[in-house]
Amino acid sequence: RRVAVFVEPSPFTYISGYQNRFKNLIQHLKGAGDEVLVITTGPDAPSEYCGAKVVQAPTFRFALYNSLPLSLGYSRKVWRALKEFDPDIIHASSPGFLSCAAATYHHILRRPLVLSYHTHVPKYVQDYFWPCLAPLVRSFSWLLVRNLHASADLTLTVSEPLAKELRGQNVSKGNVEVWQRGVDSDLFNPKYRSDA
Repeated sequence: RRVAVFVEPSPFTYISGYQNRFKNLIQHLKGAGDEVLVITTGPDAPSEYCGAKVVQAPTFRFALYNSLPLSLGYSRKVWRALKEFDPDIIHASSPGFLSCAAATYHHILRRPLVLSYHTHVPKYVQDYFWPCLAPLVRSFSWLLVRNLHASADLTLTVSEPLAKELRGQNVSKGNVEVWQRGVDSDLFNPKYRSDA
């Protein structure tokens, strides 16, 4: 299989909650014999990770969260790499600008799209506005999430309570599953046991 992975911000240079999840995904796909193309933000994304080609999309900083590198993902560089790679499936982290590009490429290439939902925007975005605007902002956020995930064949998320909430909001037409966490058995291995 050929899997294109769109991830924003970069799991290689930006420390976040899903950094290990995406690094492990890439490692396991490569270990299973899949070909992987990673499209991510900069700065300083590597050109390769565990045998997967990495393409750094043009990157900008978001005014409300300046330390967060983002990308629109619409560039000749990204399109050429994706078209040449010819993926069988597209997987993108969501929400984000890059996931919007992944959804567009999914329509153009007519490939299945998996979106993995990591940041619960309707819950967090209201903290950036006056309390009187919170219900309106939350409703608008849900509208954006539903519209983005409407084209997804599957939405993955990090917990059953969040999956239930997404299903209740009819995200991905209710096709939401939990992306189970696993223990890194290379790092947490009995061979490292100590009697101390």
